[in-house]
Amino acid sequence: LPTDPPPVQAPASTVVEGDSIDVQWATSGGTDAFPGVYVHAGNGWAMTACLPVGCTTPLDDARAMTDAGLADRQVWMIGTNDAAGGFSQAEANGWATAMFDPPAETCEVWVEPWVTAPQPPEFIAAVNQVRAWIEQIAPLRPNTVVIDWAPYAQRPGVLGFDGVHLATVDNTNMAYVTSEAVQARSDIIRDGLAQCPGGAS
Repeated sequence: LPTDPPPVQAPASTVVEGDSIDVQWATSGGTDAFPGVYVHAGNGWAMTACLPVGCTTPLDDARAMTDAGLADRQVWMIGTNDAAGGFSQAEANGWATAMFDPPAETCEVWVEPWVTAPQPPEFIAAVNQVRAWIEQIAPLRPNTVVIDWAPYAQRPGVLGFDGVHLATVDNTNMAYVTSEAVQARSDIIRDGLAQCPGGAS
C-alpha cells in the first residue's frame, strides 16, 4: 500500500536582537554567514528602549516575531545600554519578560555583555550586574543557553579603543570593523546556537 511521505520539517527560524555592536557586525558583512537569520539591532538600544522615536524595541520585536511563528531560536546580544546608569529593577523586569514569555520549546541564547577599561569602574560594575542577572535567572528557564562575550572580546583585534565596541580598521569609522571582530561576533552566535536543538544550522 502507498504510504504518505514523512512531513518536511522547516528549518528553525532565528532572531538576533542586538545593539550598536551588532550594527557594526552586520554592516561589516557579519550576516553573510547566517543566511535567513533575522537581525534587529540599533545604536543605543536596550531591551525596552530604542532610537529613533517610533522604532520597535528589542522586547516588542521579539514578541511580534514569536507571535508570527518566526522565532524558534532567539539570540539576545544586548545589555551594555541597559547598564548605563545602573541596571534597575524596571529593566530587570523587562528582561524577565523577554526570557520567560516565549514558549518553552523556543531556544534562547543569552550573550553576557562585557566591557573593560577605559570605561569607568561604575559602568563596568553595572555591566557585571547584567551578567550576574543572566547567570542567576537563565537556569530557571528550560532550553536556555548562556554564553560569555568576554573570551571572544579578549581575542586580539576584536575590541575597540573604547572597551565596548568592535575594533575598526582606522579606530574612527565605526562601520569599518576588523575581520577579527566580525569573526568573533559570528563565532559567539554560532557557538550559542550550536547548543540549541538542531545545532547551529
